[in-house]
Amino acid sequence: MTRGQQDRHPREPEGVGAGQFERRERIAPIRRPSAQLTRDDIVDGVRALATELRRSGHAARLQIVGGAAIALTVNSLRHTTRDVDAVLTPVAAVDAAAATVADRFGWPHDWVNDDAAQFVPSGFGRRAEWSTLHKDDTVTIEVASIETLLAMKLHAAQRRGARESADLMDLLPLAGLATVDDAEALYGEFYPGDEFTERTARLVRGILDAGAPAPEAPPAPDFS
Repeated sequence: MTRGQQDRHPREPEGVGAGQFERRERIAPIRRPSAQLTRDDIVDGVRALATELRRSGHAARLQIVGGAAIALTVNSLRHTTRDVDAVLTPVAAVDAAAATVADRFGWPHDWVNDDAAQFVPSGFGRRAEWSTLHKDDTVTIEVASIETLLAMKLHAAQRRGARESADLMDLLPLAGLATVDDAEALYGEFYPGDEFTERTARLVRGILDAGAPAPEAPPAPDFS
C-alpha cells in the first residue's frame, strides 16, 4: 500500500466519528490528581535527574516517548501524564538517580520508567528516530520524532481505542497525513505486518475529517 491511494476503509456512521472531535475546546479540562505530572513537572524532574546523574558521574541517555514527549515538544497544554516513559541507558543508574529525585519531590520512584521501551520500534521495520533536547559530557536527553510518536500512538490505539484520540489529534496534522491509508502506511513502516483494526480506522478517520489544526509548538525545554 502506498500513500495517496484511495482510502480503502469504508465510512461507518456508528462508533467514533468526526463530530466527536470537533470543537475540542468544549471538552472539560481534566483535573490533575496529585500523582500526575504537568509539563513543568516533567521539565523540573528531568532537569533534576540530569543534575543527579552528573553529580554521580554516571554517563546516561534518556530517550523519551509517549505523553511526556508530546508535552515537551508537541503540545505544552497536553493533559497531565502519570509518568515519563523512556528508553533508559543504563537502566540501573537512571533508576537510582530517579529515585533520589522522587524522594526530593515526593513522587513515586517509578516516575521515570522504561515500561514502554518494549513498544519502541527497533527491529523488523523502520527504527525509532530521535531528536536531541540536551547533550553534555555526561547526559543525553532525546525525544522521539513526530512520526515515531505517531506510530507508537497508533500502535497503542489498536488496544486502547479512543483513549489515544487527544494525542492523535495533535500528531496527525503535524505528520501531514491526509487519509486513513496514509496513516496505516506510516504505521506499517514502523510495525510491518500489522494492519489497522476497523476501530482504529474509524478513530483516525474521525480525527482527519474534523480537520483539527496542528498545535503550536512549545518552547524548547532547558535541562541544563
